[in-house]
Amino acid sequence: KPLLQDPTVKKTGHNLKYDALVLRHAGIHLRGVVFDSMIAAQLLGMASRGMDHLALELLQHRMIPISQLIGEKSAKQATMDTVPLDQVTEYAAEDADISLRFYHLLHPRLVEAQMADLEAVEMPLVEVLSDVESLGIRIDPDVLLAQKEELTGKLDEIKDQIFQVAGEPFNLDSPKQLGEILFHKLGMPILKRKKTGPSTDVEVLEKLAAREDLPVGSEKMPSLLLEYRQFSKLCNTYLDNLRDAQDKTDGRIHASFMQLGAATGRLSSGGPNLQNIPVRSEAGRQIRKAFVAAEGHQLIVADYSQIELRILAHLSQDPALIEAFKNDLDIHAAVASQVFNTPLDEVSKEQRARAKVINFGIVYGITSYGLARRIEDLDEREARALIEDYRKRFAGIDRFLHECVQHALDHGYVKTILGRRRPIDQIHSSNGNTRALGERLAINTVVQGSATGDLIKKAMVNLYNRIYGEKLPLRMICQIHDELIFEAPTSEIDAMREIVRTEMESAMELTVPLKVDVGVGNDWLEAK
Repeated sequence: KPLLQDPTVKKTGHNLKYDALVLRHAGIHLRGVVFDSMIAAQLLGMASRGMDHLALELLQHRMIPISQLIGEKSAKQATMDTVPLDQVTEYAAEDADISLRFYHLLHPRLVEAQMADLEAVEMPLVEVLSDVESLGIRIDPDVLLAQKEELTGKLDEIKDQIFQVAGEPFNLDSPKQLGEILFHKLGMPILKRKKTGPSTDVEVLEKLAAREDLPVGSEKMPSLLLEYRQFSKLCNTYLDNLRDAQDKTDGRIHASFMQLGAATGRLSSGGPNLQNIPVRSEAGRQIRKAFVAAEGHQLIVADYSQIELRILAHLSQDPALIEAFKNDLDIHAAVASQVFNTPLDEVSKEQRARAKVINFGIVYGITSYGLARRIEDLDEREARALIEDYRKRFAGIDRFLHECVQHALDHGYVKTILGRRRPIDQIHSSNGNTRALGERLAINTVVQGSATGDLIKKAMVNLYNRIYGEKLPLRMICQIHDELIFEAPTSEIDAMREIVRTEMESAMELTVPLKVDVGVGNDWLEAK
């Protein structure tokens, strides 16, 4: 135990997060992780990730299959403690030997691929994530139950209203029956077709809800259906799943965090998926109220402000965007002032709203069609002019976007700040739509990958090292996109909040200052 918990004794392995979590059950907190060959294989873009396959591919070594010791999965497998010690010894020693050989083979490849900075973040993150998963985040099931009862009541009301407009009851979850009601009985226009018939997806319902030429008496139907789907998803996907996922021994949810689950390098989670908890609707935001601090503690919720735009300013070196951030201006109003050639204090709400859509859309390679869809009363021609004005005013950004696409064309991949690579195979497609997708992916990967793939992970590693290095009364218990959640004793909350802010704002040195919004509360909603 002292050896495994000593951070100065370096550890390497394959899929070490799993081992670290198993060791927690024995009361051992694994420290000193410096290399994980499964993570290395993913960073290097290798098809094989499993230890047996990698050993065969890289070392031409066939490992002892575990079935040789405990039997096949299909049969009733034995447990490892029943296997003779000499067999277990050989099997375990081979694992350790191969893990070390992987390190000596793959570490130089990461350095050669200019990923040393990335390796310095991703490898210790294995240890950080095992800690976050092990600690978990506490939930109050009574809050979830009360929310479900309230939403169920609302769902019944909405159903009654839908059936009243339809003139008959039907299965709301059947696209076929819904299509019959909408397009045949009520006579609504068919906007999109699928192989099975007219589409009733969210995009179609949103377009129908925005129209003013729907048949008299059925105007409310699309909006009611959207509301029904939203509440139904909240009940089934979140309120029920979160209660089911609660560990009955400690009252916490222990989600699994996938380190390289997304192509951009950002974390994803499962069992349950905490990354997708809805925040756009008030009902969705209320779910956060169920995530609570332990007795005598409070939650600290910290998230980066405008992080992707700050990364964009740093990478593009656009003078106007850099100046806006350095002067701590309202970035959307500042951009609107430039694009619409209007003094900052005279920017209208509509101008700011339009600039906001472009600001976020530009990172995703937004098209004039996409912009027109997102802004009410804006046609495609006006949207195209708006994007052109933006590009003229922020020439540095425009140049940077072209550089991202050109790098993908020249090398077949793009890189983030820390050197994370993502292949962009679509960039050489002869199909125009596929090629345009490749261009959008090239831009988005560099910016989003640097923000939620590189920066947030670096901040997590730095905070973890400080927490355990200084034995701070602070625990990192969840990560969601550009947001970190901590738990600390109420008596220490102010000091811990400032440590979180300091570490997150100094995680990387950019041309523009990093800004972190930090809130404190008894639950996630209150702290946010």
